[in-house]
Amino acid sequence: HGLLARALGMAGWSLSDVQEMAFDEIRRDLRRPIPMARLLQGDIGSGKQSVIQASMLSMAEVAFQSVFLAPDPLTAEHRFLFAESFFRSVGLEPLLLSHHPSRAQIDLLKRGETLIVYGTHASVSALGECKKLGLVIVEDPSPTGFFDLSQLENLSQRPDVLVFTATPVPASILLSVYGGLALT
Repeated sequence: HGLLARALGMAGWSLSDVQEMAFDEIRRDLRRPIPMARLLQGDIGSGKQSVIQASMLSMAEVAFQSVFLAPDPLTAEHRFLFAESFFRSVGLEPLLLSHHPSRAQIDLLKRGETLIVYGTHASVSALGECKKLGLVIVEDPSPTGFFDLSQLENLSQRPDVLVFTATPVPASILLSVYGGLALT
């Protein structure tokens, strides 16, 4: 775990016990031969982003690309700016996809030169260009299932999928909307 060990060795960055438990569940799923389909839940401020970043590092460690899909461009930029210095500190160059990815951005995805990508739900079509897509993280802004996960089934590569919501989802909605996802 070179990248993860470097990140955890940095002053001020660590996972709490609960975050470590959540990350362990995700890490186990990432090792399985069948693609992960998991919902990550937690209160606001519980550290879901740290668990997500650790998951992205795990994929980068084995040279697979991780793509974070935010609901809108402003949220995508905010998430990117929050994580950019962290990823750069361990030697990774994250990419922020524009709403309509440029040829240069598509070329980076095709060559697999960038392992950490942030974009919007609208940029899901660009995922087919990824050379080694391993993990797709979807920020679902609504507990009623705003993002249609079936969009990911059309990809030539079947990535692991991690969905999270900004706020905890009530159990009744969780079962009806996210019934096909394991829960962390």
